[in-house]
Amino acid sequence: MLNCQLITLNTKKNYEKKAVENFLQKFSLSFDETVDYTVGLYLEEKLIGVGSTKENIIRNLAIEDQYQGEGLLAKLVQHLLDYLFAQKIYSVSVFTKTSNIQLFENLGFKLLARVEQASMLEYSIDENNLTNFLVKMTEFAQILPKGSRAGIVMNANPFTLGHLYLVELASRENDVVIVMVVEEDKAKFSFSERIELVRQGTAHLNNVWVIPSGKYVVSSKTFPAYFTKGMETIEAQTRLDATLFAEKIAPCLKINIRYVGEEPYCPITNHYNKVLQEILPKNNVVVKIVSRKEVETLGYISASKVRDFLEKKEFAKLKTLVPKSTWEYLQKYK
Repeated sequence: MLNCQLITLNTKKNYEKKAVENFLQKFSLSFDETVDYTVGLYLEEKLIGVGSTKENIIRNLAIEDQYQGEGLLAKLVQHLLDYLFAQKIYSVSVFTKTSNIQLFENLGFKLLARVEQASMLEYSIDENNLTNFLVKMTEFAQILPKGSRAGIVMNANPFTLGHLYLVELASRENDVVIVMVVEEDKAKFSFSERIELVRQGTAHLNNVWVIPSGKYVVSSKTFPAYFTKGMETIEAQTRLDATLFAEKIAPCLKINIRYVGEEPYCPITNHYNKVLQEILPKNNVVVKIVSRKEVETLGYISASKVRDFLEKKEFAKLKTLVPKSTWEYLQKYK
């Protein structure tokens, strides 16, 4: 192996950030300024490799072509793993080219999903891994009634009459409905607030079960572009998230149809819906896209409208968009 040195880079300094940006451009990668940590691999004074972390995700991995095959990528990855372990982060994911699967598996990563564009792998030294998650989902599925089983994934930031319309439709058309609330705290309303509002808003539906989505369904682990709004890897990430749901999660929960709301506003979610329509039916899961519920004079119901009215203190308009339970909770913002 070449005698290279790993140097932590301070990308808050313009010249170090510029060096990383210029290096990544060679590989058609753009530098994400929100990363937590970046390290450079130097041969003497020449930058020949870069790697970053963002929370529990390894990102921006690249090695100069002429130095590949020297074990340098493994050295870079191991350093990033050691850094994350020191931060008490013991479950790590990476998005990479499919051609790199073997390399990461040799380092102890396990393949979660693969598509033509990329693959997603996980390294975990605690119980927070896909295997244990699927065991829990299987055990949960076994206590539910038999019959047709629908799945809905929602952020519900916050829970609106549009969300309720979708759940009630699924409830009428299926024996069991599993609502998976996105388990992230990156929204205006915390996860604990959002899941409680969904549970309160659907309490009258006795065939609906509301559960956390975990970190393998539209999470910052499987679908970081949903939360960062970066366009660079959306195609690969939407396909990986959809594939993981179709191949691993839906079978465990015995979900045979997934309901999604039509998305006229967010291009990322709109694209995700199209990818679901392409991938899930190949795995015996029907995708039903439901037209958005509208309110006279205000048009489509959306959580973003609710947040906007809340910000502007327009409570009369807000009240027409949310169920009673959400409305009562939002009174504290008056």
